[in-house]
Amino acid sequence: MAAPGESGGAGQGGGGTDEHAGSGGGAGGPSRRPYLLRAMHEWMGDAGYTPHIIVDAGRSGVQVPAAYIKDGKIVLNVSLSATQRLQLQNHSIEFDARFGGVAHHVHVPMTAVLGIYARETGEGMVFNENEPDAPPPGQSAGSPSGVSAPEAAATAKRDPRPSVAERYPDRAAYVTAVTRSAQSLQAEGLLLEEDASRYIDRAKADKRIPQ
Repeated sequence: MAAPGESGGAGQGGGGTDEHAGSGGGAGGPSRRPYLLRAMHEWMGDAGYTPHIIVDAGRSGVQVPAAYIKDGKIVLNVSLSATQRLQLQNHSIEFDARFGGVAHHVHVPMTAVLGIYARETGEGMVFNENEPDAPPPGQSAGSPSGVSAPEAAATAKRDPRPSVAERYPDRAAYVTAVTRSAQSLQAEGLLLEEDASRYIDRAKADKRIPQ
């Protein structure tokens, strides 16, 4: 297994996400977060992408190598090739991985997972346990200050790669990416049709990306 920054446990911060979701379930029902995370993890693996999660390292129960925590967060490579005995459970994520050549057991409560994204494309989701409904694309549900997913990932690892607004040449390209992600999630039964349409409409009106 490779060291962090290659294909090991600690990944690099990446580009932005196009889909966001709250983690609250129905009244008395289970959280949606683990189900959405597993679905995105499976999709990324099938697509040949490398899934990374952004973790709030300050949450109770988080067990990660302290040396890789930046600004209270850590980005972890959770691909099957970078981990051993990976378990994406309803209440936590657990796996073994090497960080700087040293083996570590990682335990992350599901409530500490702020988001999941593909390193190669930046597509993914940002979660917030306090918001049952998904906010519009480009607005981070995991940050009360409205920090976007690419900014959160970049902050976690001081990643110099461009943000979402810089990555898309124009708004049409952004809308195409949002549409593709929304329709994929809708087909998987993870997003309502009206929510998918709402995300696409907001992407079309997003003034952060030029026409």
